[in-house]
Amino acid sequence: MIDELGPAKVRVSTWTTGLYDVTRAGKIRTDGRITDIRMLLDRGTFEKSPKFAGPLIEVLGADAFRCLSVHAKVIIVSGARGAAVMRSSMNLNKNLRTEQFDIDVDDAVAEFYSDWFDALWDESGRTMDNRRIIQAVYDRFRNLPAEALKQKNPPVSERRVKKEDVYLTAADLVALIGD
Repeated sequence: MIDELGPAKVRVSTWTTGLYDVTRAGKIRTDGRITDIRMLLDRGTFEKSPKFAGPLIEVLGADAFRCLSVHAKVIIVSGARGAAVMRSSMNLNKNLRTEQFDIDVDDAVAEFYSDWFDALWDESGRTMDNRRIIQAVYDRFRNLPAEALKQKNPPVSERRVKKEDVYLTAADLVALIGD
């Protein structure tokens, strides 16, 4: 949606997200294609794992997140060439299920969802409680022993991967084995 709509403001509401997706969003932001990003994440999902949440905070910064009780999966992209909304049943993480999604490229629909998102953002930020949650999770992440982080997240080169967990596109196969 960012490629189609130009440099854009991005709003994401999801129950959980994977580090890959947030890292990619951080890179797109660094490239200047995302002008601003805000994420509403479920409080319980965010709080329970500093090994998960800490890297998210490092990539996008604490101000990019608000925690609340949320299960809605909505992405709103407002750019130089218009606005779009994607609604989905999927979270932003590895998911081996077939999921539903739809995309509306419509300024009025995007405005409706932006108003909804902004109201949740404002409500969840009314007290310093949200900021304290994020800072406490990040502090727990920073205080984890380096060895504990390595055990749970070994370098890619050391990870054991089962063949049923690997999905390749035709382009991936060509890149691996050549023409």
